[in-house]
Amino acid sequence: MTETDVDVVVVGCGPVGATLGNLLGTAGMTSAIFERETDVYHLPRASHFDGEIMRVFQSVGLADAITPLTSGIDGMDFLDATGERLFGFVSPPGVGPSGWANDYMFSQPELERELRRGLDRFPTVTLHDGHEVETVTDTGDGTVVTVRDLATGTTRTVRARFVVGTDGARSITRAAIGSELDDYGFDQPWLVIDTNLLRPVDLPSVAVQYCDPNRPATFIPHGGVRRRWEIMAMPGDDLDELQSAERVAQLLSRWIDPDEVEIVRAVVYTFHALVARNWRRNRVMIAGDSAHQMPPFLGQGMCAGIRDVTNLAWKLGAVLEGAPLTLLDSYQPEREPHARRVIETAVAAGRIIQTTDPEVARARDESFRAAGGGSGPDQSFLGPLGPGLHGFGGGTPIPQVRESDTALGSGFALVTGDRSVAAVAPDDIPVVVITELESWFRERDCDLALVRPDRYVFGTARADEVDTLVGALRAHL
Repeated sequence: MTETDVDVVVVGCGPVGATLGNLLGTAGMTSAIFERETDVYHLPRASHFDGEIMRVFQSVGLADAITPLTSGIDGMDFLDATGERLFGFVSPPGVGPSGWANDYMFSQPELERELRRGLDRFPTVTLHDGHEVETVTDTGDGTVVTVRDLATGTTRTVRARFVVGTDGARSITRAAIGSELDDYGFDQPWLVIDTNLLRPVDLPSVAVQYCDPNRPATFIPHGGVRRRWEIMAMPGDDLDELQSAERVAQLLSRWIDPDEVEIVRAVVYTFHALVARNWRRNRVMIAGDSAHQMPPFLGQGMCAGIRDVTNLAWKLGAVLEGAPLTLLDSYQPEREPHARRVIETAVAAGRIIQTTDPEVARARDESFRAAGGGSGPDQSFLGPLGPGLHGFGGGTPIPQVRESDTALGSGFALVTGDRSVAAVAPDDIPVVVITELESWFRERDCDLALVRPDRYVFGTARADEVDTLVGALRAHL
């Protein structure tokens, strides 16, 4: 291995890159994060994350700081042109399987600032704002990154064992590994309007998809005074005119008087559905929007990216500690199927919403009414990993109760609901007894679960099979 400056270079410091930096810092890995901009983007973009993502923030010690920045949401309704409910998703109250609420709304600039403040805790992590990565080269046993300081124009070279690109849709890291994009053919411009309420207004507490063929639209309650509307651009619209103050006020008048809100921004975005074919070449990897882009109808874009880096971070640490490089072969096979499921669900939801043919819309509405307000597209975002580093009944997250992740620690752990089973565990793997999970084990006809550092289950076993289960893990590591 050639001499290196850091273990990992992270390209891009949006919420996904900043989360990765916190994961690397928590694990004691050295990293340099390079971000072209000099500060977080000041306007809101992503607005939703789920309980599994709050569990990640918990794992890096930031849940207490992030929770006050969030608000809840009651679910999502799909309405027809008359306002009648076709179907919807309910966000159950209370704590979900991740040990946190199922859904959180937030303002991205606030979240990013907290994630960046988290990086300051780690002497092993350095954030370089105002630095643009120009080239990424894999040398076989390491990587070389050239970086330009945008303030001075000077260029320098950084050597790292690995590079992870979280540098967005126009990723230079993706270009460096030569990965092409699979396109689902979903490209549609929408006007996104972010507002602050100037006085209390009676608006829904759920997200609403207005499946109106005359002008499909989305309403999102962000919490506090923040509200967002997304309004589809129709054939014949002048996109510049659509963003004008007069047109924005006219469009919003369907829901609210112009003097009741402050317009924070109104801009046209084109929604895409894309997946990179290759997420890794040897020691260079991509995650987040660099690897996949999805329509926003389910609020899962940022979530998918954070799931990527959570999957990746502990594997990088294991390789740095002596596990074979082939451990990283499991990254894309585990994450890509899940990302594609979410994208395909979002595309299905988008096609329901974006129907503009009145006859097609009428048939759609009648179909949902005949189904009695069915559930619509599948929304099982916490589905199992794709084939990879798991087996013997593994591949799904272990539930968290009473902040039990704290007891699991930062490595692998054996979890059981029966104290008598703990005695059969190997001495070198910690055992955690969570009696509240007894029914979880009964449902799976097993006595214990071997849990990975990312809280996904490597595998399950009966008490007399634990040696086989642990042996399978050791074969990988």
